[in-house]
Amino acid sequence: MNDDFLRYKTRFLTFALLLGYAFLHISLTGSYVDVTFDKQIDFTTRLPFGQRLLVPAMAHFISYFISINSAHLFFLLEWLFVSALYFALIKLLEMEFKLKQAQLFSWLFLLLLPLMTVINYRFTTGGTADFFYSYDTASLFFLVVGFLLCLKMQWYYFIPWVFLATFNRESSILLVLLIPALHWKKLKTLSSPLLFALCAYILARFIVFEVLKGTPGQWMEFYTIQPGVTFFEANFYWLFSLQHILMFLFCFAGLPLFWFAFYDYIPSQYRHIRYVLLFYFIGLSMVGIFREGRLFSEIAVLIYLPVCVAVSNWLNDIKPDYLIKAGILPVVERYFVLLVLVFIILFHKVLNSLIIWLVSN
Repeated sequence: MNDDFLRYKTRFLTFALLLGYAFLHISLTGSYVDVTFDKQIDFTTRLPFGQRLLVPAMAHFISYFISINSAHLFFLLEWLFVSALYFALIKLLEMEFKLKQAQLFSWLFLLLLPLMTVINYRFTTGGTADFFYSYDTASLFFLVVGFLLCLKMQWYYFIPWVFLATFNRESSILLVLLIPALHWKKLKTLSSPLLFALCAYILARFIVFEVLKGTPGQWMEFYTIQPGVTFFEANFYWLFSLQHILMFLFCFAGLPLFWFAFYDYIPSQYRHIRYVLLFYFIGLSMVGIFREGRLFSEIAVLIYLPVCVAVSNWLNDIKPDYLIKAGILPVVERYFVLLVLVFIILFHKVLNSLIIWLVSN
């Protein structure tokens, strides 16, 4: 086959996937009544949604120069960010793979992404569609680029990136936590980047607080619209009482299952990411709604590189790392995440009472 012809076809494949995903994401989802396109452009979105300023600010700025329907404007921004995410993901995957392999895995991620962002898991409780939030895809882009900069230890770019990412979504704290997770063996020498990254996050959050002072709503919500019912309680009711635990695996595109199955094939540098994501998952269980699979796309994108490496090592018959040091602590460390999740499941009613007490005091 002519190389030029193949190159044109692969470029068309990429173009079709990117444009198709942007169309799919917007067309098959709905706008939450408090987070409509017009409210985002006018900065009249209530908290906690209104604190994600970056993409609405971009839309607001563009609307001054281009007369365009707000839905079309956010579609163009979605296409922009999913395209940026794709090319950033290729660069991240090139840390472990050759270009063609990285490109293939990036195409695969675009095919997996709708499992989290488009499929309507809210249908299980009568929801007519999943919700579209303009900052979701942008969050993935910021995480992937931040992951890459953190791996390369390019702190002069990483710290401003954390600052910028925080204006898009407060989950950028994950970038700060990636420093000890990825470089835990030499953490003593990285105290300055860690401190400056944390300061960049705090400064950005302070600016957001000042800009939005007096905006209606709460910065964090712990209760559903049902009086006295926490998100934590509602999430566990949906998972277990309504028996959606198996479906729940697809809210992560199944990637945590591959992490669990191929854990011994994951390079040691990436394994501590699981602690960061456990922390984030516990936080989401208290302030998020599990049946909105979009919540977990950030977890999926951060474990995607380690999972791809692990599967590749398995396919190439590279010897896995089965070594477990003697003693109880290494065993606990190996299964820590699983033990914590089992503990939360067994004692979720007690933990829910604790959350209610902490929130009310």
